[in-house]
Amino acid sequence: MHLEFSYHRQGVINSLKQIVDMGINNFSQQEIGLSTEFVMEKEPVFNVDKYLRRINYSGTKEPNFTNLTSLCRCHATNVPEENLDWFGGQLRAPDLDRIYKNTVEEGRGGVCYEQNGLFGKLLSKLGYNVVLLEGRYYMQEKDEFSFPFNHMLLQVTLEGQDWLVDVRFGFPSFYLPLKMEVMTSQEQTTGIYRMRKVKGNEHEYFLEKRRKEIRDMDSCEIKSKQSKQQLSKYEIDPEWEIKFIYSDIPHTFEEFLPGWKTHFEDKVSFFRTNTLVQRFTDSGSLLLWGSIFIEMEFLGPLCEKVKRTEMLPGKDVAKEWNVLKDLIREKFRIVLDFKPNLARNHLI
Repeated sequence: MHLEFSYHRQGVINSLKQIVDMGINNFSQQEIGLSTEFVMEKEPVFNVDKYLRRINYSGTKEPNFTNLTSLCRCHATNVPEENLDWFGGQLRAPDLDRIYKNTVEEGRGGVCYEQNGLFGKLLSKLGYNVVLLEGRYYMQEKDEFSFPFNHMLLQVTLEGQDWLVDVRFGFPSFYLPLKMEVMTSQEQTTGIYRMRKVKGNEHEYFLEKRRKEIRDMDSCEIKSKQSKQQLSKYEIDPEWEIKFIYSDIPHTFEEFLPGWKTHFEDKVSFFRTNTLVQRFTDSGSLLLWGSIFIEMEFLGPLCEKVKRTEMLPGKDVAKEWNVLKDLIREKFRIVLDFKPNLARNHLI
């Protein structure tokens, strides 16, 4: 059937701490100015052609795997993951019409509920068989998974084959379709992935990624891809790390709203204590985490390199606003009409 529509972030912290600490150790956590109210407004009708222009997609509308892959790539490289409105902008009600206007007409991005939800609606309009799936990201330091409906992803069925689609988990995960087959290694530019069945639960699966080597700007090793010395209670292979757990039970968009609310109302959640803007490029990724800009280059599926790091105006955003605004426009293709209160919290 075609779906008619009626977050996860410990991995980011663990990978980036080593990059940030490499050369930026004197950064102090900033005062966080949080937006607290949602605005309701009348929204436009969903327009497929405008959406395709927004993501710079030039292929046909025929529902096939080649086009699905291209659509995923176009979305992930043109629409950033970002939560800047949570820090001084105007929050709007979490519904797909509002998300469409924010993303397509206003050129903004969003978190997984917004971007995977909207992308799923696009695919459905194009004739793909799409359902929404629930996920929970893995908190490595606690060796536990986050709360239910912490993350949204998609299942797309083509010619009897199910594909896992997730254009908005962000760094450092996949963004092209993965075949939903257990223990099958699948290589992408961002890494090598596989799905593993959760024992004792017929509907749940681990999404795992091969450990990678990370190099600094001088090509010196920061993080080794060597096998982990001690396995967690969920791991079975030291060469693979868990990114999140997901269920293959279909859900409606409305079922994710309590998870969205939890992210928003929890004053110590990642998205309420960290500003994040991220998008993929054809050969790497760009990240603005607080006032730190990081550019990564993928050197094959098992290695990536820090290409550039830069400390931007932090507490002096108002004073040096044009510097930050220009970088966000140039690197993330976002034009802001407000000054966000940038924040980065090491403790999440």
